[in-house]
Amino acid sequence: MKRQHPESRAVQHGAPVPVAQLVAGAVASLTQGNPHRITPAEALRRASLTLEEVATDSIVPACCKRGCQVEPDGHCAHACPSVLLALGMI
Repeated sequence: MKRQHPESRAVQHGAPVPVAQLVAGAVASLTQGNPHRITPAEALRRASLTLEEVATDSIVPACCKRGCQVEPDGHCAHACPSVLLALGMI
């Protein structure tokens, strides 16, 4: 059995893909596939809130251009996650 380098993954034809490339592709697909999606920093700026203020709230901004508000572990109707979820804090 062939051993793979820990920082690569085999794809369908056995060609290794660096983990960094997989992560970059995943991040790019988050915003490209959803026209409503914005960054957590932009969502906080638009809501005039800081991360410290949001961290203890029961309703937080979603990473959505429409200004949606969601539960900390939720997604809005436009499939955008909460800022806490997008930042990996939940």
